Amino acid sequence: MEPPVQHSWVYLRKGLDVVRAALGPTLIVVLVWAILTNVAATLCLVPLLVVGGPLTGGLYLFFAKRLFGVGGDLTDLFLGFRRFGSTTVVYIVATVVFFAVLIVLAAPLGIVDVLGLVDTDHFEAMPVVAQIVLGGWSLLVLVLAATATGVVFTFGMPFALFDPAPGAWRRALGASRAHLGRVLALNLWAALFVVAATAAGVLLCLVGVLVLQPLALGAVVVAHLALVRDTTGLDSSDLAPFQPTAAPLPA
Repeated sequence: MEPPVQHSWVYLRKGLDVVRAALGPTLIVVLVWAILTNVAATLCLVPLLVVGGPLTGGLYLFFAKRLFGVGGDLTDLFLGFRRFGSTTVVYIVATVVFFAVLIVLAAPLGIVDVLGLVDTDHFEAMPVVAQIVLGGWSLLVLVLAATATGVVFTFGMPFALFDPAPGAWRRALGASRAHLGRVLALNLWAALFVVAATAAGVLLCLVGVLVLQPLALGAVVVAHLALVRDTTGLDSSDLAPFQPTAAPLPA
């Protein structure tokens, strides 16, 4: 019997509990993931799309192992390449969704700029009220785009990793639709949580960003996995293909 689906904050607290229990490994894995994906992004969009999916899959694998108490270390970050095709598809879809939401919601700002009602090129010269409105709208657009992206990742990446049978993408979509309200709520709170952690990190200077933001991202990934566990029955046996096999005993 599957456990009952919990409130979004229950899953985020579970994520915080998991990352607090493994602060060092979490920081190392998330920072290496961020460095590799950002280096790929600086080269070109194509390298990012090639490595982004498997590396993000490896990130989910690491936290899945931590969630179920079966280890989890830096090498897991690269095991996502065992599901190269499926994780890449999820990553590309999530990227398209992010930019689509960003473009659609940012369109009104572009229109008022073109009409000359505001001059976004000289933001600092605007009246304070205009800065607050435009700054708040920009933040809202970013949060909603991140929320939409999180919806794709919530079921998409776990299914890409742990359900290699044909039709996994359709099953992930079905699970997302069945629990759409809960998934949307979780990812909206998660986006706000990451924004708050990033802002706190900025106030604490660079060290805060390098610590608080990775921990917040880790907590969100664990929250995704915990929701998938409670809605689809994901358990430690699904991680078996990514566990080291015991060496055969000598004859």
